[in-house]
Amino acid sequence: MNMRKQEDVVKSHLRQVAATSATTRRSCYLALLTGLLVAPLPFGVQAEIYRFTDAEGNVEFTDQPRKGAERVEVKETATIQLPKPDEVTAIIGERQEAAESGEGGPAYETLQIAYPENESAFNSGSGDFNVVMNITPDLQSEHFLRLTLDGQAQALTKGPAIPLTNVDRGTHTISVDVVEGDSVVQSADPVTFTIHRPSVLNRP
Repeated sequence: MNMRKQEDVVKSHLRQVAATSATTRRSCYLALLTGLLVAPLPFGVQAEIYRFTDAEGNVEFTDQPRKGAERVEVKETATIQLPKPDEVTAIIGERQEAAESGEGGPAYETLQIAYPENESAFNSGSGDFNVVMNITPDLQSEHFLRLTLDGQAQALTKGPAIPLTNVDRGTHTISVDVVEGDSVVQSADPVTFTIHRPSVLNRP
């Protein structure tokens, strides 16, 4: 709305409230002033509003100066510069590329070796046990789990239980990676454990 149209609207409202009672007129003027204060104005344009109090204490607001009236300062409304459509499209494209390339964050919220626990010890007569993975969300179709035992990579699997057989007694370290082809997508924290196996020499 340009300045001339704003002035026409103000004058129209002033004429409408002129014939009302003093109390009603005061409320109308206050409502009109509130609307003027929050209405967006063209940059650099200031609406001139005057406040007048008559002998009975009634307050009026008008756009016409008169004797005894005080000029009310109307501040410019703050504006927000919205991004252009092509800028929004570019931002969305960058985020999609980051998500597809994995730059937007890890592929899995949880990737953890649940069993055996770190620094734990357990008995296994044959040395056979399962490494159990905790993965959230479920493993994606193109991803595989690669377990490494003491630096030696094992066969790829989908898990979440990864079997190990005939593991020697003693302390070992395992780690698990999520891989896609030759690339490591994400890695779980390594776990160190100790396995106890009965010795043939100690048999009765």
